[in-house]
Amino acid sequence: MANIPFLNNAYFAGKVGIGTASPSELLHLFSASGGTMFVLEGNNPEILLDDNNGDNVYIRNTGGDLAFKKTDGSSVNMTIEQGGNVGIGTTSPGQKLDVAGNMRLQNQLYDSTNSQGSSGQVLSKVSAGTQWASVSSLYTETDTLDSVTDRGATTTNDINIGNLEVNSDISTPNNTSLRLQPSGSSGWIFLGSPTDGTKIYHYSRGDNGQNTVYDFDAGYYKINTTATSGFNLTQDTKVSGDLTVTGKVTAQEFHTTFVSASIMYESGSTKFGDTSDDIHSFSGSLRVTGSGDHYFTDGNVGIGTTSPGYNLVVGDGTTDTESRFYHSDASYTSVRGFGLYMSRTNSYIRPVNDGSQTLYIGTDSKTWGTLSADANIFTCLLYTSDAADE
Repeated sequence: MANIPFLNNAYFAGKVGIGTASPSELLHLFSASGGTMFVLEGNNPEILLDDNNGDNVYIRNTGGDLAFKKTDGSSVNMTIEQGGNVGIGTTSPGQKLDVAGNMRLQNQLYDSTNSQGSSGQVLSKVSAGTQWASVSSLYTETDTLDSVTDRGATTTNDINIGNLEVNSDISTPNNTSLRLQPSGSSGWIFLGSPTDGTKIYHYSRGDNGQNTVYDFDAGYYKINTTATSGFNLTQDTKVSGDLTVTGKVTAQEFHTTFVSASIMYESGSTKFGDTSDDIHSFSGSLRVTGSGDHYFTDGNVGIGTTSPGYNLVVGDGTTDTESRFYHSDASYTSVRGFGLYMSRTNSYIRPVNDGSQTLYIGTDSKTWGTLSADANIFTCLLYTSDAADE
């Protein structure tokens, strides 16, 4: 049959077959040799799929790429490039499938080995593509922080790591906490190794730059701080072993139950002030209570002086001093640097034993030049052992 030219519109009431005498659809193309059977030629030719409800779909050849869009002239919804890349929401896909927007996967995602993985596994990059793997297998004893970052594994579950080498800082986002917690009650957290220890720096949140350093050196566990106020222990603190303080100890109250060698002073003695180099200064009051005896067995005692030259020295010679000895009736005898004063109506200077002791006023070749009495009457009474006091 020869070609049939149509100068105007053509209408076919039935089915049209091209290459076939028995078309099964409105337009039926058939070629026994195969090959190209339908050609649309023009500037960015497109096919319109119209459902008669306005929901049209256009398929267009755009520079060799196949583009799908909703309406004529609208933006492209999906592109299939000549190279085989498919873009959804983008006209220039960079990979086999490039999605510009959210993506929802309602079934399984298979890796390069055609495995869908199992619960708890993550998709990890390997040399041949991607592969499902357990989180713990991502980190080996030779992993460094850089290689862990490159693997990009993120999980809210526990991560079991062998030895982890960190070449930089470890930080947590959005003020979240970082917890190191051993598994079970018998687990341990080790910092450093038996042959190579480490220091711990704890930086202050309120004062920039101030820090506390925890270190173990020369047989001691050391805690040093740059804080100007030092340490503040707000709860009871118990020390089971020995405590050595090289600085000052300041306390509002000091309670102790003394036992042998319970406190050792700088000289090595275990007694308070046991040797001459055990010098202790009290800026407040010193109170000694209890029913036992209180005494000083060695050295001199100074009150108002730091250099007593005798057993008891009151004052340093720059100001007047006075010592009082009270009687049960509130009267007293006062010893001053220049005299002896008595407040009782009847006061006495008398021996312990009657008639067997001598009172000397001036002796050892030292005599008084003048003995003066201010009283109008100077009475000298001689008492016998059975006489009354007055």
